[in-house]
Amino acid sequence: MGAGTGVITRSIVKNMLPNTRLHVFEKDSEMRKGLQVKFPEAFYYEDACEIIKSLGNSEGTLDAVFSGLPFTNFNKNLRTKIVDEVYRSLRPGGILVAFQYSTQMKKTFQASFKEVDISFVPKNFPPAFVYICEK
Repeated sequence: MGAGTGVITRSIVKNMLPNTRLHVFEKDSEMRKGLQVKFPEAFYYEDACEIIKSLGNSEGTLDAVFSGLPFTNFNKNLRTKIVDEVYRSLRPGGILVAFQYSTQMKKTFQASFKEVDISFVPKNFPPAFVYICEK
């Protein structure tokens, strides 16, 4: 989610196991078009609130969700809706990996996930927090 220019997507594609399906959510249409050219094997969507719909309304099937979404820029209702959608899409033991530039989402993630680990990555520019949330 929030794939942007595809830096992280490139790493995901490089490390995917055979028969893995990659669903990419990017709101910006120009960035989404660029990603489709770079990674034609993926499935593309605009709205991160529609993960379950993209899976054919099948809940609890994803192993992992990677997010670069700028949750700080979203209102509380949208943040909650997206986190709920991610949680419902993950299988038991599935993980959400979210890159953030503050700890604002800590309580929101802790309210949904059984385990939330946070790492600080000072070498990232700008420095970032990486959340790993397990269902």
